Amino acid sequence: MKKYVIIVAAFIVLGIVALAIPMWIRYDYIQYEKDIQAHVLSCSKGDLITEYKGEKTKVLGQNISKLQTIITVSERSLVFFRPRYDPETAVKLVFPDEAELVIVEDSAKTDKIYIFYHHQSANRCYAVEGYDAFKWITEAISPEGIYQANELITE
Repeated sequence: MKKYVIIVAAFIVLGIVALAIPMWIRYDYIQYEKDIQAHVLSCSKGDLITEYKGEKTKVLGQNISKLQTIITVSERSLVFFRPRYDPETAVKLVFPDEAELVIVEDSAKTDKIYIFYHHQSANRCYAVEGYDAFKWITEAISPEGIYQANELITE
């Protein structure tokens, strides 16, 4: 009798875990989008500063919206084992509310990026494949921008 209770309890625990993990992943996915929206809205109170290949830029206007579109694309996937990357080739975005995104192009695949998100206690990593995402990001943060010119920060 005791064996059956243990087996039934094990199946119940497995069932709960099988439901809880996908729910947690979906919650995290939605919360990331809300967080990014809040960070973009905080740009009205400060500046979105980017750094790429030693060049610092203040991103302006619609270029911020383009960045938001790329980093919240619906086909992103949560990455559990974070890849290593070279900070010299990464794009770093720092929002006025101190949220930080580090975007890295995957060296193994030509059209895949990793997005490392850091804010307060949240540390997430997402992968986006397709969309020429890295090209669009680097164009949006360049001094020329996509929709309008950004300000180059000289120190």
